[in-house]
Amino acid sequence: MALPKRNLGLRILYGISMLGMFGFLFWQSLPLDANGNNLLSSEKSSVVTPSTATTPKKHYQTVKHDTRKVGGITTTLDLSKHLNNQIDQHWLDFAHSPLAADLSQHNQQVYAVYHNYDEQRSTVQLTLGFVHIKDRQYSSEVTLAAGRYLKLPRTSVLEGWQQAETLPEALRFQADYEIYQLAPDFQPESQITFLALK
Repeated sequence: MALPKRNLGLRILYGISMLGMFGFLFWQSLPLDANGNNLLSSEKSSVVTPSTATTPKKHYQTVKHDTRKVGGITTTLDLSKHLNNQIDQHWLDFAHSPLAADLSQHNQQVYAVYHNYDEQRSTVQLTLGFVHIKDRQYSSEVTLAAGRYLKLPRTSVLEGWQQAETLPEALRFQADYEIYQLAPDFQPESQITFLALK
């Protein structure tokens, strides 16, 4: 359609509408995030999204275990004092004990069992060792009861106990443990925690 050459007002209106159309097409081509907000905009969205929409729901795995005994060395941890130092020292004691020579016989796996929790004294015992071998003598032994356990990767027993109210089922707080896969130089390669369920 040709515009009349002498009507200047129509030509200006046509130019403005063309600019508006290109502006609208550019605006429509801008990238948007999952909530429909412009990714190039410096303004933050004023819409509050519920935390359940952005927080992934945790999935917990439970496993069944038979009764087993762990033999090793035991220390009592004072929960009112700095725990990392106490735990690190016990690992050093384990690494320098005669038990360290048995690491390769146990596929480089070490059990860290937390047991005999005493709320009044604010203590818990920690046994580092291996699944009991009949002919081997250990300075201490602890029995892991048969039953259902909550399996928590990358979480310690003590962290699991602190989060007990947020877990899907009640804990027994009797003898919970971590299994560490160690490198030949005694450095941990992986760790899985098992918390006994009622």
